[in-house]
Amino acid sequence: MVKPYKRTDRLSILLHQDLQKEIWNLQSKYEIEITRVRINSNFKHARVYISTRNEAECENACNYLNANSHLLSINIQKNWTARFFPKLNFLVDKLRKYQNQVSNIMDSEEFQNTLK
Repeated sequence: MVKPYKRTDRLSILLHQDLQKEIWNLQSKYEIEITRVRINSNFKHARVYISTRNEAECENACNYLNANSHLLSINIQKNWTARFFPKLNFLVDKLRKYQNQVSNIMDSEEFQNTLK
């Protein structure tokens, strides 16, 4: 039976959920939110996009997760059902930053006055 979406999308969703739980258990000093997970077509590499509440510490959180990616991989692999587990690469999600900038512009008084 054909699924309505690709296997990489289904595994990305599972990896997203598992990573969110493991990062919570890692008890880092950063408040990390996983925004997107992209697995390439051969399932060997995964790009994990993260954001934090404080944009200044987002790069530090990304470095922290890349340094501890091996621990995260070991814990997630215990329940992983696919044949391969991807190598995790954590990146700062710049899309969130641009969304915040657009939101701030739209909330500004100057923009609101141009709509009237």
